[in-house]
Amino acid sequence: MTEPRLGDVLRDAGVPDLVEILSERLTQPELETVLLEAYRQRVGRVMPPDLLEQYQREQRVQPSLVRASVCAEIDAVARWASAPPFELLELSPICPSGTIAVVAPVDPGAASSVGSSSEVVSSCVSVLALECARRRQDSAAGPLIRLSASHRELHAPYSAQLRSEPHARVFALCSAGAAEEDLRFVTDNLVEQLRVHLQVVEQLRRVGHRIGVVRVALFVRSETDLYHVIPERVFEPLFTAFPGVRLALDPDRSPGQGYYAPLSFTVAVEDQAEVEHRIGLGGFTDWTRQLLGRGTERLLVSVIAIEQLGEVFGPSEPERIPSRQS
Repeated sequence: MTEPRLGDVLRDAGVPDLVEILSERLTQPELETVLLEAYRQRVGRVMPPDLLEQYQREQRVQPSLVRASVCAEIDAVARWASAPPFELLELSPICPSGTIAVVAPVDPGAASSVGSSSEVVSSCVSVLALECARRRQDSAAGPLIRLSASHRELHAPYSAQLRSEPHARVFALCSAGAAEEDLRFVTDNLVEQLRVHLQVVEQLRRVGHRIGVVRVALFVRSETDLYHVIPERVFEPLFTAFPGVRLALDPDRSPGQGYYAPLSFTVAVEDQAEVEHRIGLGGFTDWTRQLLGRGTERLLVSVIAIEQLGEVFGPSEPERIPSRQS
């Protein structure tokens, strides 16, 4: 369904300054009151056949096409591979408005709003970053915080880097701490998260999933000191633990949306036809640095595409839920 243009909506409504009224003139409680009443009146006109028609039309509200038991198996492997040292959290289905846009260069319109103060979680690493910042708020030094979460994300347009479906389950990792310009902090935490990604795919291979060649690509500018220590501090320990994995260092391109620095990475796996699928993505961000206002804050986030692993690399032809009607 084509979204109407804002100018057309304002003209048809006969209230050209409607956006200004809602966003600037009303207080937060006043806006909540208006939106809640509008929602009540609109829902009050919905009839049961209308509800069914909407359910059939909207892919975002329909079940995943991947069998639940397959996702559950992979999810259990990811939990096993990450804990310890990562603390597993059960996230709320909603988060504060602006979670995907305030600290990252993302259009706020990409979020699915829930009232005026909350939005549906479409990036669980952003929520984990908020929790890391909350825990580190009173400690400029303190221990490293490692959090993880398994969550079904409602994919905003910007975030579908690992999936094209409107929603999908991912497993997220977040490592937060304080460091001066210490490359050891970057490399140690990078190795730790990559070990989780690789342990997941290796364990899935052991239990019968059709895992082909695994490739890790790191993206970092060649003129930095970090670029030159990657082979020794990152590649050597990973190759020792996972000798069959291909490791590559690419200084020229990055899969991120402009917010990864100084390093990002991808994890890709070949299927039986030797077609490569990206199943992991991550990198360092400045989110906790912005949230806490401290230049020494460091944050590494990454996600594993649980659903894609199940769909593409399942141990046998999975029993699929019937395809959605177009």
